[in-house]
Amino acid sequence: VLRCVDAVAKHPVASKLLYAQGPSEHAFSYDDENLGLTLRCKVDKLCLLPAGNVIMDLKTTGTGTKPAKFAKQIANLNYHTQEYFYKKVLAANGIDIDRFVFVAVSVDQPHTVDCYTIDDEFRKLAEVEVENALADLAERTRANDWLSRSHNSVVELSPPNYLKYQGDYAL
Repeated sequence: VLRCVDAVAKHPVASKLLYAQGPSEHAFSYDDENLGLTLRCKVDKLCLLPAGNVIMDLKTTGTGTKPAKFAKQIANLNYHTQEYFYKKVLAANGIDIDRFVFVAVSVDQPHTVDCYTIDDEFRKLAEVEVENALADLAERTRANDWLSRSHNSVVELSPPNYLKYQGDYAL
């Protein structure tokens, strides 16, 4: 852990965010009256910079910090939804966010560090996913209905594509 912290502290961009003015591990919330829900988030670091407010979100990764691998991690773990949700909650608290930066640090030596933002295509996906999830949560909360969507049926599964085609490209 200390080596990861040291790697982040030595990175020229990540260190500026890490040591910027602003709260770390700060919780924000608001009551969304339309949904009937209290929305909460805890930002790793809210950087109050002269150029604008930035949320820094620190992510450890065992897959490395190369762009393609980290983009896949973002998609697999739904990290892209964080930006939209955090901005929504902070905006309700009167705080505009200009950028959201993921600081990815490898847990394996040499503990590489890279900083990423997501593009508009990721943002559009996130908006739809978050708004749909919030609407579903609000409806389930009102109805006290926590059953699976498929609770009255048996669902047939297909293998994922990587499994279907794994033998096609043998060397």
